[in-house]
Amino acid sequence: MKVLVLSNMSPKISAPLQGLFVDNQVQRLQEVDKEIDYYKMKWNSDSLLCKLFKYPVFFLQFFIDIIFSRKEYALIHVHFYYPTIILAACYKVFRNSSVKITVTCHGSDVYLYSSPNVIYRKLSNWVDHWVFTSEQLRERFFKHVEPSSVLCAGYDDRIFMPRQIREEKKYDFIQIGTLNYNKGIDRFLYLVDKFPNKQFLLIGEGPLKSTIITASERYSNLVYMAKQPPVHLANYIHESKFLLSLSRNESFGLTITEAHACGVPCIATVTDGSLAQINDEPRLVSQVDMTEQAVLNSLESVIRNVSSKNDSDYAQLSSVVINETAEFSLTYIAKKTLDQYANQLGMNSDAE
Repeated sequence: MKVLVLSNMSPKISAPLQGLFVDNQVQRLQEVDKEIDYYKMKWNSDSLLCKLFKYPVFFLQFFIDIIFSRKEYALIHVHFYYPTIILAACYKVFRNSSVKITVTCHGSDVYLYSSPNVIYRKLSNWVDHWVFTSEQLRERFFKHVEPSSVLCAGYDDRIFMPRQIREEKKYDFIQIGTLNYNKGIDRFLYLVDKFPNKQFLLIGEGPLKSTIITASERYSNLVYMAKQPPVHLANYIHESKFLLSLSRNESFGLTITEAHACGVPCIATVTDGSLAQINDEPRLVSQVDMTEQAVLNSLESVIRNVSSKNDSDYAQLSSVVINETAEFSLTYIAKKTLDQYANQLGMNSDAE
């Protein structure tokens, strides 16, 4: 299939894992069909210069590398709707008027546009198929769109999986991700302070890194590590009893699914992503119409509750969360994505 996957997400110092889930998905797709190409933003950093000019540069590079290329694509799959959709629209106008356009919305491309501009609204009519990473995200879009489906980016089920021999649990709680306010790093540090007898592990990079380093020097029950490769990350997850997901806003956090695939249950604040992945209500903490202190009090209560579970209850919960992850695996997502491409192009999918 002559498909181009197009993404505006690439790593930078403050978000070294940004776009990694798209990279992984494309790699799995290309294992099945080598005609699938991948084009993503090349220049991305935290500098003011980059923030001002990265999209003009991205657009110029796309014209040179893709629109002026001899190779023609029948379908463009856009990851992160706006403003990346503008590139797909340009390809349709200047290169191939019959190109099919699929869009995957990941979160902030919807959350940040509750009152979308004219271009955002108009170009939505050019999309042939919509993919949302959660049902809640689909419902938040500014209008009802069809055809549409719900698929997450997919966790790497070759790395994140149950193990026959359970690791010794070194840590009571682990949190993984960007170190910023939205991810609830302040909430994490509050819990570290409130539970001095529990061991906490935090893995990630971000603007609050210096705050975390200072806290790790102060609290003996806090271990901090910078970003880790997926294989090492899986090891640390297996060494932990529970994952913490304390985000204030989240579409579909793959970390929850990665932990569940390893048999490590998650305690989470209620977001679109956590609602899509966690069916056990006692492990979900509401945020709607709640004061911050009320959220913190609820988190304390949940942690005390899960800490009282015996080995048998924990093993049962571990089995439950493992069984809930099959539809989020990269193997499953790649198969569904290839089927979708084939359907749009009027072909038979060879994906197994």
